[in-house]
Amino acid sequence: MRLNRQVKHVAIVFVKSAIFLNFVNSALAVEETVETKKAEKQPFSASHTIQVTTDDAEGFLGEKSQGKVPLGTVYRYTEEKDGWLFVPRVNAWVRSDQVVPIERSESHFNAILNEKPNAEALQHRGVARLAQNETAKALEDFTEAIRLGLTTSSVFVNRGNAYYQLNDFRAAMDDYNRAIEIDVENSLAYNNRALVWAAMGNLDRAIEDTTHAIRLNPRYAEAYNNRGVTLRKQGDIDKAIRDYTEAIHHFESYGDAYANRGYARVQLGDYADALQDYYQAVTISPGSPQAFNDAAWLMATCPDEEFRNGERAVEYAKYACELTKHQNGEYVDTLAAALAETGDFESAVKTEEQAITLLDQDSREAAEARLQLFKDGKPFRVAR
Repeated sequence: MRLNRQVKHVAIVFVKSAIFLNFVNSALAVEETVETKKAEKQPFSASHTIQVTTDDAEGFLGEKSQGKVPLGTVYRYTEEKDGWLFVPRVNAWVRSDQVVPIERSESHFNAILNEKPNAEALQHRGVARLAQNETAKALEDFTEAIRLGLTTSSVFVNRGNAYYQLNDFRAAMDDYNRAIEIDVENSLAYNNRALVWAAMGNLDRAIEDTTHAIRLNPRYAEAYNNRGVTLRKQGDIDKAIRDYTEAIHHFESYGDAYANRGYARVQLGDYADALQDYYQAVTISPGSPQAFNDAAWLMATCPDEEFRNGERAVEYAKYACELTKHQNGEYVDTLAAALAETGDFESAVKTEEQAITLLDQDSREAAEARLQLFKDGKPFRVAR
């Protein structure tokens, strides 16, 4: 059970970045009074996600420009101040009047499209839809943009991303290939094509593509992360950790890279550093159920008693389950193991029985063995 996270870094719009919030304040929020809630200022975006809507948007640190921020790009932000939003992925502040909350992106581009059909606006609306998991609608937008004559490398990358999310890997491959034909230096296309190679089981080709993406853009954090995942799948844990570390070097608030490095360190038995990576991951990305789950699993099942913490494992596992509405069998299984670590075997048994109904056939045998342990009043330990 555990982590195989790879991340797309899409051409014009859809850069995945992380919210940097304190876990205690976000995941295990204390009860607040009605007056306190009323006094709180409503965030610019409920999801802290924005889309750039002007072609002259720039990022700034102090008075120094950090460069243009491309029209249509989707980012996560972490802070708001006096009409500015801080975007960790570009390490800069952007003006709030040059972006819209992702929740209003579609209506923004609808207004433009209602005046006149526009291939670029269709692409930007498609990216907004992709960011909100309206993948089929996004695919329609990208296809219509291409039909109207948009033949940029980016539109084929974006449509490839939609096909990838729909698990149509052959169509995704065709679009990434087309993007590369149009622009042989499009590092995004190589990185995302690597995800398709990995999904199709060709790990060597996946590494070739991520390596080429890095050659084209040596600061490409997502490509380092994705190559690390592929190297780990091939069993080269040390090289994988080096790639995750390089990803973090280029993007300090990269929650996925911390979580992936933590998982790799667990495989090496480096539990202390793994826990530190997991704590970083959940602090940076309080909306990531996988990071909370993996941290909980280590604290509940670690063979070294020093690193077990049943109560915290239960907190983390419960939060992962809440984020996924208790419908992810892996996370419910982790919660059962955490409950057993605290000695609450009655709840562990009931929870493991629920997990078994949610897990696929390949995972049920191990879960059933854990269920028997819990019935016998014994916790589960991962073998060294």
